[in-house]
Amino acid sequence: MADIATGLIVDGTLDVLIASSVVTWGLILIKGIQHARISYHNRQFNKAFWGAANIQAAAQLENLQGPAARVAGIGFDTLIETDSGATTHDLEHTWDKQELLDRRLRQQTQKERGSLESGLAGDHRQYFTVRRSIRHGLGDYGRFDQH
Repeated sequence: MADIATGLIVDGTLDVLIASSVVTWGLILIKGIQHARISYHNRQFNKAFWGAANIQAAAQLENLQGPAARVAGIGFDTLIETDSGATTHDLEHTWDKQELLDRRLRQQTQKERGSLESGLAGDHRQYFTVRRSIRHGLGDYGRFDQH
């Protein structure tokens, strides 16, 4: 009886380890593709940006994707907003141009980092759940050995 239970526990543990490995490699593949796509879009933007005749032409670039393009877009929007006087003139919006630009660029950079890392929280929870299951299975295996 103990041999059957031990065999089931060992087989179950191996199955969990194999499933964990498949999930881990799947996540590595997905994140690798995500980083490659982001890198491609950033290269496209950098090529178009640095190839522009001047800063006004660079501000007019359209149909570009990726984090670098979104951060630059926020920067250009902020500069246009402050130059046109479209900002609200109240205490909440009393920033000089450089402070406002720095603040918005920092906020957008944090958003980009957050979106890049967004899938990791759930992945870590799943990892620790699998790890806890493995530890529990090995704990049961240890108890069967004692009998």
